[in-house]
Amino acid sequence: MGEGDGGHMKNFVRHAYILFPVAMVLKDIVATMVVLSNEPGISADNARHYHLALSPGGLLFGGAGWAWLFNICVSVIVGLLVSNKLRIDSRPSESKSGN
Repeated sequence: MGEGDGGHMKNFVRHAYILFPVAMVLKDIVATMVVLSNEPGISADNARHYHLALSPGGLLFGGAGWAWLFNICVSVIVGLLVSNKLRIDSRPSESKSGN
């Protein structure tokens, strides 16, 4: 592995906390666009698929607004946890002195 490989990992670690919320919002936007493309006369199947597409919030809440809010909150927490974990793992390990 060259020095360039470490630079990509550091760049990912620096932005991991924002990548998860952005990905979740984009997923929810695409799901909304798909369900709105079936208007007017949305069927029960389309409504059910929309709630599934808004997972995990769509499984817990009936309304799309609460599902979006829940998804964003969960993705921010996951992004922060992953970013923190990657930062901890990317630190150079301290060499133990022979005491």
